[in-house]
Amino acid sequence: MVVDIFGNKMTMEEAKKLLNTVVEKDGKFYKCVRIEESTTKYEVETKVVEIKYYKTALVEVDETGRPVNGNHTFVPAHPETDFMKKNKISIIIMSLILSMWFGLRLPVYRISDYLAEKYGLMINRKDIYRYIDIVSAMLMPVFQRMQYESISKALLIGLDETFWKVRQKFRFGIGKQDEPPPEVLEELDDIDKADFKTKKSTRTFIFAIVTEYGCMYYHSVTRAPDFIKKILIENGINPEAFVACDGYYKKSFFTVVNENGELTDDCIEFICEYGLCWIHVKRYWCSCFNFLCNYNPKDGSIVPKRRAVNAKWEQDVYDSKMFMDKISACFHANNQISYQLLDNPELDVVALRKEKVEPLLDDLFNTARPIYEDVVAWKDEKKNKKEIPEGRRTYSKRFCDAIEYLINNEQALITFINNKNGVMHNNMTEQKFRPLDILRNSMLSNETVKGAENLALMYSFYQSCKLHGVNFEEYMKKVLAVMTMNMDKIIFEKNKNGTITGFKSHTISNEILDELMPWNENFEK
Repeated sequence: MVVDIFGNKMTMEEAKKLLNTVVEKDGKFYKCVRIEESTTKYEVETKVVEIKYYKTALVEVDETGRPVNGNHTFVPAHPETDFMKKNKISIIIMSLILSMWFGLRLPVYRISDYLAEKYGLMINRKDIYRYIDIVSAMLMPVFQRMQYESISKALLIGLDETFWKVRQKFRFGIGKQDEPPPEVLEELDDIDKADFKTKKSTRTFIFAIVTEYGCMYYHSVTRAPDFIKKILIENGINPEAFVACDGYYKKSFFTVVNENGELTDDCIEFICEYGLCWIHVKRYWCSCFNFLCNYNPKDGSIVPKRRAVNAKWEQDVYDSKMFMDKISACFHANNQISYQLLDNPELDVVALRKEKVEPLLDDLFNTARPIYEDVVAWKDEKKNKKEIPEGRRTYSKRFCDAIEYLINNEQALITFINNKNGVMHNNMTEQKFRPLDILRNSMLSNETVKGAENLALMYSFYQSCKLHGVNFEEYMKKVLAVMTMNMDKIIFEKNKNGTITGFKSHTISNEILDELMPWNENFEK
């Protein structure tokens, strides 16, 4: 295969006809010559084929076709030849590897086996890891642009996190470069530090920011909520946006600053409005209910378990069922409003929620407050070792946790009613974690923190493509081709051998990057 000076592919016979012909360009004469350096790539068709690529180039000559002193040579750029020049891996193969990684939920070592068995392509696991490192660095400009556009334009944002594991050892690793930075060590509690030192794998976390535009995932060795807060602020979160999350992030939506932007203890600046997920509330009650009784959904019979009878927690069972039913009624009313909006988007969603959902929530909290006050009084009596009167109601720990979570987060749980962008749950974020959880269970853990960061980056593109119905493998082919043509505008981190190990910065225009956003209509659905 031959690539001409205009980046077009042609056969060897067609290219031979162009050799030694003289053309005029910008007032100068050039002779078409063959570049001796060649590139060999593997491609996947029905089988793997090895294609040897050559290039034609322009060499400056005079009118007679003789080279001039200080002549200039123009070498064409082409993604299929310039992508990872030193390796035989092609854009098509790389896109296939990434597609199998997430589409088939295959860990990397199984991808290596699959390529060998299916296509006879021998690429070992370490090489695939190295290729993913390079591709991740190449795609960072696209991710940064997608991150900014998604966060700054979104009116509804979902936040969540899940645990992850890496085998890389900190503090007692193979070298000083394996130690986490000092600011990370300061955030770790004693248990986390012990994990870093003793366990075969370290528990880390993957955070998610999901909007109607894109899905962004981040890996971190700590579960600090300020990690997400910093990303939201740096990418210009819309003050009118509504953020759906759980109680862990409730301190992440305000900054304590004065009029000069200085940190103080008495001036709070809210980033945006947020609301907690009601599914988490119902989960607390379901956990308590299932722990204390056996329930038959066919006839609705409830039989308290022995632990509930012995501890006199039977009332916890029936109260838990009551709260579960009340929350379900709120969800049903809210869902009916959603169906109405599908038929008539012009309806006032806030007015509908105030009419149909707010009375149900008021009833729920009015029922919960007296029980909460009694729980607090009972816990004080236990703490102060007071004599508990006979017949005094006692509470299970799960019931206490459920009622405390409900009452302590009341304000954040009802904010969705008065916000037209508000939602009652955070399903849009939690559902997108399922493929990642499957992948975590199949691959057990990443070898290094860098590997987990690469996985989070690639998963961001995968879920963003899925969100917009874009073919992930075809999307990767297009994006890698464009980024290959703009490699000179990206500054990479490199090791002493010149191998790309990370990303520093770039000067690629926003116009080019905007064409690569997953929501662009040019991509194959």
